Amino acid sequence: MKLLKIRKESEDRIKNFINTLKGYHMTLETKASEQHVYMRVYEYDVNRIMKVARNQSVKVLEV
Repeated sequence: MKLLKIRKESEDRIKNFINTLKGYHMTLETKASEQHVYMRVYEYDVNRIMKVARNQSVKVLEV
């Protein structure tokens, strides 16, 4: 399991990021706050997560 902290900038970018990770068969749990989205990722590949984040212009603050 990996815990990610993501800056909440655009709802659409976050939704696309989540859907893309689900497309790679990663199981996710999300919790949103005012400024951040916290995600628990099961069956993860850190390199793939970071590549998807770069492509989707999503800023991952902590891995």
